[in-house]
Amino acid sequence: MRKDAREVVFKVLYSELYADVSEELFSDLSKEADLTESEVTFACSLLKSSREKKDVLDGIIGELANNYDLKRIYPTDKCALYIGLTEIMGGEVPYIVAIDEALSLCKKYSTPESLGFVNGIFAEYVKRNKIA
Repeated sequence: MRKDAREVVFKVLYSELYADVSEELFSDLSKEADLTESEVTFACSLLKSSREKKDVLDGIIGELANNYDLKRIYPTDKCALYIGLTEIMGGEVPYIVAIDEALSLCKKYSTPESLGFVNGIFAEYVKRNKIA
């Protein structure tokens, strides 16, 4: 399931916030999640795109967080936002699906308060960019 692939990407992105990570981590997590070949391909693409857009994504998140210092945003929330925004920007899945999947990661790995914060960032991004 792509849900599992997104979770692998989430874990790799989270790890990268704290240390240099080898590609072996992605491989190990993909095997652990028992991803299919197509899911691994999807996860690779999502991870690559999220990495390439990290500075842009940080800028977007910082702007939309309304005076909330980017350094104070929970790493788990950042990773969920990276994945959701990358997918929204890529346009390969409906934005509602991208947001829902990112919020699921947030529910699983972050605080109850984070859900509203992350959803608010997505709502403002969709509003400002007139996505529908």
